[in-house]
Amino acid sequence: MRQSSRPVSQRRGRPPGLAGGPPPDASTPHNRLALAIHRSGKTLRDIREETEGQPALTTIRRHLDPEGVWNPGLIERLAPVLGVSAQWLFFGDTVEAKGHSESDLVTIPYYNARASAGFGSVCDQESPTQMRFPRGFVSEDLGLQASAVLIVTAEGDSMLPTIRSGDRLVIDTRETARIEGVYAIVMRGALFVKRVSRTEAGFLVQSDNPIYPPETFRAEDTVFGTPVDGHSLTIIGRVAWCLHRV
Repeated sequence: MRQSSRPVSQRRGRPPGLAGGPPPDASTPHNRLALAIHRSGKTLRDIREETEGQPALTTIRRHLDPEGVWNPGLIERLAPVLGVSAQWLFFGDTVEAKGHSESDLVTIPYYNARASAGFGSVCDQESPTQMRFPRGFVSEDLGLQASAVLIVTAEGDSMLPTIRSGDRLVIDTRETARIEGVYAIVMRGALFVKRVSRTEAGFLVQSDNPIYPPETFRAEDTVFGTPVDGHSLTIIGRVAWCLHRV
């Protein structure tokens, strides 16, 4: 039987550093989680015992899989056990809040809804995870108003190459008269991220991937902000920033 040339720690989606290999780098969320575990010196069983709710070991291992989908609520519970912030696990040093006073931090909701860059997903109303960021990062670096920002995850291929599946999308929900760019929208009850522009009669919704056909919506069938029954298109907000692994 042919043997794999990769180290054992890198087979089956396991990040390096958890099986005696070198510690992982911090380039991706899954690697940062593996790195935090490596630095803590704790076993997965120790971490399970110390984590609120005592998640199954298979659940923790699934969050170490580079292809695995994260549960923000679990990451929030794992972070203090590992001695790091949830922000660092999600986004890295760019928005690490350590060392900032309470007055320097703002809270932004992270929804475990996946804005489909494809065929759409049901947009369930749920309590978001509250993420804390340095105030200057949000207002100066991103040019946004913290009270009007939320974060979701992209899924699918219809916005390639602009947005990739798994990208975290920072959404500016402030309503403006000018609609031109990439937006988080709800079409017929499903959450999408698409390119939206005004037309004489309403709005044109397009994908950057040409295999997906465009759609048009009348102005009277469109609302801004919160989805309303009887309206087939809701514009949630503009995608102001996109975080993805390099």
